[in-house]
Amino acid sequence: MIAIIAEMPIKEGQMDQAVEAAKEFMEHVKTEQGCLHYTANVDTKNAPNTLVFIERYQDKDALKAHGESPQFQAFFAKAAAMLDGAPVLRRLSEVASI
Repeated sequence: MIAIIAEMPIKEGQMDQAVEAAKEFMEHVKTEQGCLHYTANVDTKNAPNTLVFIERYQDKDALKAHGESPQFQAFFAKAAAMLDGAPVLRRLSEVASI
């Protein structure tokens, strides 16, 4: 399995729009083959202007299909205007889970 943590710094005052765009995009994500878990989160204490996605995929093909989908491309194009810096992506190889 592959896990992804994607942190997107959002411009001040645009978090509500970023969350709505994420929710709209996630309507597509829930239909993707091989996507096992996908959440959008905000750390209100330490990073209130950062949208954090926690994702799990069955394999590299599922992750690739996610990143190449037209819906992902549209979401990222929309989100790019709201970014306050470069996103940070961490790709993890899952070694255990419950």
